Amino acid sequence: MGIYKQGLNRKQQLMFPPSLDELVEEDNVVRAIEAYVDTLDIFKLNIKTKKSLIKDGQPAFHPKLLLKIYIYGYLNKIRSSRKLEQEINRNIEMMWLTQGLRPSYKTIANFRKNNPKALETIFKEFSILLKNLKLITGDLVAVDGAFLRANASKNTLIMRKTVKKDLSKIDEDIKNYMTLLETLDKEDKNATNLKISKEEIDKLLTKKEEYQKDLDMLDALGKEQHNKTDKDATVMSKPAHNLMAYNSQIAVDDKYKFIVATDISTNGHDLDQLHNMATKSKEITDNPNMVLDISLYSSTRFTPSLPLF
Repeated sequence: MGIYKQGLNRKQQLMFPPSLDELVEEDNVVRAIEAYVDTLDIFKLNIKTKKSLIKDGQPAFHPKLLLKIYIYGYLNKIRSSRKLEQEINRNIEMMWLTQGLRPSYKTIANFRKNNPKALETIFKEFSILLKNLKLITGDLVAVDGAFLRANASKNTLIMRKTVKKDLSKIDEDIKNYMTLLETLDKEDKNATNLKISKEEIDKLLTKKEEYQKDLDMLDALGKEQHNKTDKDATVMSKPAHNLMAYNSQIAVDDKYKFIVATDISTNGHDLDQLHNMATKSKEITDNPNMVLDISLYSSTRFTPSLPLF
């Protein structure tokens, strides 16, 4: 007998193998997810998913199953649909939650993409449930914003100010080239070292047309900037650098730090979001005497409280 503990023989078959239910504790969060989702009227929420109407095709995954996966990922900070698929194949909690079913990452991603309104409604109803369970008081709510990096590059960004500057620069270059060409026509070409050609002017004219199209597009969209990769993302400034991002707004209840309201803004500052977040928080908590704290620096440092009218 050795001095170290010996593990099980991986190839030894068990006469009475444990069930998935035995491997998941009674107070595990997946049981709460299961219980909550099963109480929802999923069809009243108008969740869109693949219909199993084709006789030769496979049946669709139930919307409740996909919603359970989405909520599990939300609680465990797993945003990627590919990583959620990976967890389904290796995580005992996920195996219990999905009952052994294995939707692909594409199915999970499409569910999230096609149901933003339904997911927003579910979040609101869950906040109301927490309110009824006295886990949210609504007496004091803290509001703050955070930048979420967009899946877009600054290289695909079109800004009106930059485009106008580039157009002015090209007009100036074309004017200078034309002046030089006129000079070359009047003087002996062999007596000068200036190198100029019609091709260079044509390149500038082509570039000018491209910039003008970008400017026309901004006029049509009524925007000051537009990213070709992500049309809703905007440039936001941080002390050290600028980035393509969204401004996420979060309102948190003071008692147990539950989130009571969220929103996304394309503005890089929080001041014009205060009324919107205050209204959302008041609607969910149903508390006309709510006090609002505005976090300007960090989640632990607040300005003096403001009453919510």
